[in-house]
Amino acid sequence: MNGGRIRGLAARREGLPRAAFVLSGGGAKGAYAVGVMRAVLAGAAPTSDPPSRDPSIYSGTSVGAFNAAVMASQPGRPALAALDRLEELWLNRVASTLGRCGNGVFRLRGLPVQELDPGCFLHPVRGTFDFARDSVYLAWQAAVRGARFAASTQPLPGRVFESIDVSAFVDDEPLDRLIRHSIDYPGLLASGKAVRVVASNWENGEARVFGNREVAASPETLLASLAIPGVFPEVRLGGVPFVDGGLSMNTPLKPAIEAGATEIHVVYLDPLLEDSEYPEAANTFDVFARVFTILTASRMQADLRRARGVNRGLRLLLGRGWGGVGDSGELLEALGEAEEVLEGLRRTRPRRLLTVHVYRPGGDLGSGADLLNFSRRQIERLLERGYEDAVAHDCVAAGCVLPDGSAAVRPRAVAAAGERA
Repeated sequence: MNGGRIRGLAARREGLPRAAFVLSGGGAKGAYAVGVMRAVLAGAAPTSDPPSRDPSIYSGTSVGAFNAAVMASQPGRPALAALDRLEELWLNRVASTLGRCGNGVFRLRGLPVQELDPGCFLHPVRGTFDFARDSVYLAWQAAVRGARFAASTQPLPGRVFESIDVSAFVDDEPLDRLIRHSIDYPGLLASGKAVRVVASNWENGEARVFGNREVAASPETLLASLAIPGVFPEVRLGGVPFVDGGLSMNTPLKPAIEAGATEIHVVYLDPLLEDSEYPEAANTFDVFARVFTILTASRMQADLRRARGVNRGLRLLLGRGWGGVGDSGELLEALGEAEEVLEGLRRTRPRRLLTVHVYRPGGDLGSGADLLNFSRRQIERLLERGYEDAVAHDCVAAGCVLPDGSAAVRPRAVAAAGERA
């Protein structure tokens, strides 16, 4: 294949820009992503170029999967109107409010009043019923754990740890109701928006990506992506146990690219480690949250390197320059990336110049325990902070991936330069 045919094939693969939001997991911190989306969709962010005003692809993990499904399941609605619906769900269905008993995601078993929430006093009959039901459930769990403790051959410390199960005190019935009643599942097939949801196979640890048809067929698909191990129970899909997608792919950039995205807005809910202060009196939640941040950050950086490699290889094929190649070693690496892109073209996988905008908070969005803090005040704070951070977004500091291979110019400057050319 000669150079002209290569450029022609690659150019056809580029096609028209398609915008996507990639939404990571993070529990209650998912409200931050809603604030970011509002700034971008409303044109208030420096990254609000025309394609991003009407995204056609939403890819999410865990709480990001919930946000993505709501956005993609509203046929006929402009993106901002769909976002209004999502924000309303966060404020009035997900968050705990003064007139409600608890939040819309989980309930703690064994408490006569949910966290002593004043709203629970407005529903005394329900509270009494729940307490009676919880007492039976916890008594059964205690019997099961007691029998396991007695039968164990582990030393005493091992027996004690084997008997601990935090999830026994968490009732996920509110989450089940939220997922089943907040999303228009037929709308996922009629909206024309692509959705990608990630869950983790609990048996082998591999990521599984579900598309529109699979998500529309069963609410359990979203429940699987949201099933935080140790908090919510695993969800069986086709007889296979699945849990939170964040374990295997917390920021699903690759599924968005494979769905055809060329302009991608990645909302990552954890700050850079150097911007995060480790608390002196850390609790178990803080420790686990930091471990998870370290693991997922390395994966996201690998995905961004991959996106830069796609751009560099495609620029070579299109004859648009070396993209920062400075020596023979880098040239060989770029040629290898070009060969990989060419192989993708032969297999009909789309390869396009990518723009990836990365949004992440400049500091912690809360402690590890705030992963499950669904108070109305906290949700409002996260919505506002996400919006403000997106308005002040700096592509240089964030390490965005730009089509020309440069991270030293702002997105609008790049677009203007392209138009002048």
